[in-house]
Amino acid sequence: MSETQKNKETVRKVYEQALNKRNLDLLQELISPDYTGPNGIKGTNAFAYPPTMVIKAFPDVQWHIEDIVADGDKVMLHWKLQGTHMGSFNNYEATGKSVTNEGMAVYTLKDGK
Repeated sequence: MSETQKNKETVRKVYEQALNKRNLDLLQELISPDYTGPNGIKGTNAFAYPPTMVIKAFPDVQWHIEDIVADGDKVMLHWKLQGTHMGSFNNYEATGKSVTNEGMAVYTLKDGK
């Protein structure tokens, strides 16, 4: 398997195994300690914080990979998430309604993380 394909599979594993299956400990293997998240925080905790807040508010949330493209150390991902709003999120109280959102991310991998 090429390095590009391995990088693609690493990103897929983040969403399908760590986030969707709530196996957040797996992020230790997949996220570099050099990852810089919001407010300059580094490492696995920096990566995990935003989706953890989503999971708390939408406990049944699932990320569905719509497209994943890789070129060398870059992996581009288009995802769609769906979940039920059961907890407070961004100052919005729970509504009990189903929510769908989509987004994109570009990851740069180094040494498989």
